Amino acid sequence: MVHQEKWRLALAVLDTLAAWQLKAPVVVADAGYGVSTPFRLGLTERGLSYVLALNGKEVAHPEDVEPHQPAYGGLGPPTLARYRTPPRAVCVLAAETLGWRTPAELFARLVATLE
Repeated sequence: MVHQEKWRLALAVLDTLAAWQLKAPVVVADAGYGVSTPFRLGLTERGLSYVLALNGKEVAHPEDVEPHQPAYGGLGPPTLARYRTPPRAVCVLAAETLGWRTPAELFARLVATLE
């Protein structure tokens, strides 16, 4: 038996469900999965909706912000695209987007969208 990360095992279970023509209406997981970028990408690639906990240290840019591509000066490797503003805490971005909600209010809102 070979070691596999928990997020890989979880995606394999979801793939097994798909092979049985079943689909989870929404995947809910703790921060152990929420901080795993490969797990989040795997859920997105499979077209699954998800709600994942985070540990509070994650940062991101707002959805509408695009990285800036500086002009190439002609010497050396091309410059990489970069954001003009620093990333912000995900909890701050979420509060700005959703407004302040209690966990019960967020859960009720989630359930309403699934019905």
